[in-house]
Amino acid sequence: MKEVVVHGRTFELYLTAETITEKVSALGARLKADFKGKNPLFVCIMNGSFMFAAELMYAIDEDFEVAFARYSSYLGTQSTYELKEIMPVDCDLTGRTVVIVEDLIDTGYTMQCVRKRFMELGAKEVYVATMFSKPEAHTSDLEAEYVAMPIENRFILGHGLDYDGYGRMFIKNETELGKAAKQYMDAGQLVPDELIIGLIEKVLEERKPKVGLILDGFPRTIPQADALAELFAKYDTSVHAVLDLQVSDEELVERLLKRGQDSGRSDDNLETIQKRLAVYHAQTAPLAQYYAERGVHFPLQGSGAISDITARISSVIDALKK
Repeated sequence: MKEVVVHGRTFELYLTAETITEKVSALGARLKADFKGKNPLFVCIMNGSFMFAAELMYAIDEDFEVAFARYSSYLGTQSTYELKEIMPVDCDLTGRTVVIVEDLIDTGYTMQCVRKRFMELGAKEVYVATMFSKPEAHTSDLEAEYVAMPIENRFILGHGLDYDGYGRMFIKNETELGKAAKQYMDAGQLVPDELIIGLIEKVLEERKPKVGLILDGFPRTIPQADALAELFAKYDTSVHAVLDLQVSDEELVERLLKRGQDSGRSDDNLETIQKRLAVYHAQTAPLAQYYAERGVHFPLQGSGAISDITARISSVIDALKK
């Protein structure tokens, strides 16, 4: 793949998946060595750092504690230089060694503010680990202690980075599956189920998860669930739990409209949200009965404090481990 079209803009291939994996693995090894025995808390800054954080934790391969927080200082593709705390970190930071995990440091403003905020919350020391850093773009005094890759001051997307809310998940690899999926995405069409299943199988073959696998937002239809069951059977496993976070349509609309206001996402408008909900009720909601019949459906209240929701999820996972 030499080019990718996202939201009407054409981007050229800049970094390969192999390069990213190599650099993130090296950073993970360094973090593992530096923080072994220090019980650090890794705080992943959402949404951008999700893919980077997942690969980084895989590379570290230690039982470190991980938390999540969400801050915003961008409107579309431009920095507002005004930090908004959308989802505060849900842990006591008092006396803790904290490592902030971020996808990209551009001006450095956001991480400078977050580091200051964590120190105010009582952290003993705060470090910053980032996948990318643009030294030429820095306008703050922030110096990240851990950088996987310094890059030029160019606009990039993919692997968690986006363009105005789009493009975080585009396929980077020059594989036949990836190229086939890209043809559908470039045409604005849904990727066929068999291609999605093929991509999941590729991950299973390459990564060989030691403990398990978490699928977020998949399957979305009963045919996808059937195909996933057939795939897992090849690996002598199955779906052990489906965590169904239940929230009223009214609250979902309110949340998404607020997300659109905070992030500048143009697709978070009332008309589009209502269409998404209609598709959900027609195609995805029936999965609740599908998995209930297999004894793995766990409905959970998805409203309330983050700590309460986390406790509900943890109680199901802890019970499954016994």
